[in-house]
Amino acid sequence: MRNIAVAYKDLRANEGGQDHDDVSDDHVNRVIERSDLTLICIFGIKDILRDLVPEAVATCQRAQIAVRMVTGDHIVTATAIAKECGILP
Repeated sequence: MRNIAVAYKDLRANEGGQDHDDVSDDHVNRVIERSDLTLICIFGIKDILRDLVPEAVATCQRAQIAVRMVTGDHIVTATAIAKECGILP
């Protein structure tokens, strides 16, 4: 599951500029985005397997094709996905 946090911060007029890149007092005002945020929520998004994936994996395995998954996900996430689609028992 991918986690996303949503937060906000009230800004004064023109604080950070239109593109949040105005320079003031020799530093970039972008630092305003690093503190004093109010957390609204944290939610997770799960990528749903397509219906045909487990069937396709099983078909390949019956044909003695070694199915491998290449991913950049965390090992726990990758393991859960591999189990869900039948690559791992």
